[in-house]
Amino acid sequence: MEKRNDNTQGLFTDERPGIRGFVALILFVLIFSGALQNVPVLKALDFNNMVGAFGTIAGAEGNFQGSGGIGSKEGFMVAFAQLPLLMLAMGIVELATANKALLAAKILFTPILRPLLGIPGAAGLTLVSSLNSSDGGAVMTADLFERGYLTENERTIFVGFQFPSSGMIVATVTLLAMAPMLTVSPLVIFGVLLVMKFVAGNFIRVIISRKKRDN
Repeated sequence: MEKRNDNTQGLFTDERPGIRGFVALILFVLIFSGALQNVPVLKALDFNNMVGAFGTIAGAEGNFQGSGGIGSKEGFMVAFAQLPLLMLAMGIVELATANKALLAAKILFTPILRPLLGIPGAAGLTLVSSLNSSDGGAVMTADLFERGYLTENERTIFVGFQFPSSGMIVATVTLLAMAPMLTVSPLVIFGVLLVMKFVAGNFIRVIISRKKRDN
């Protein structure tokens, strides 16, 4: 039997989220889903717009990362450039958690995610985030595990879901902008990718289930 940490802030108790929790959940989904990215005024609440972009150095090409870097130094600069994204993502997660969005997610997403992936509804916030930002989804998944919201097996299954077409929304929109000759509807592409992500997650789920039976 897998153990969970004890610092779960009421997630596994009978505490109710109330209206505040559901409002926080809705706002969280809107922020990370990309739905507000091009909406006048409200686009200020979109996660990618909040992350923004680095400026360019006067008289030079590119930002502070430069170009042509290699080795561990280039790796450090790439990782350093991810800090604003991760800091913003974790700040929003903390704010959502403080307003009981995870409790609301538990109620709304558990009936969906348990049969489809075998993970708790509390992972619903991270699932939405991972569709838009692979880095945000990764750090939020690690945070869920550290807090005890996910067991080790649930984390493995969830990572199996996230890995195929990581950051699906941004990647697909970028692809469509680069390939205007595509005649397939973007919704069809999104649908196929989403289905295959669930297939991948359940493939890992089957492997874990068989391993449990063998033990």
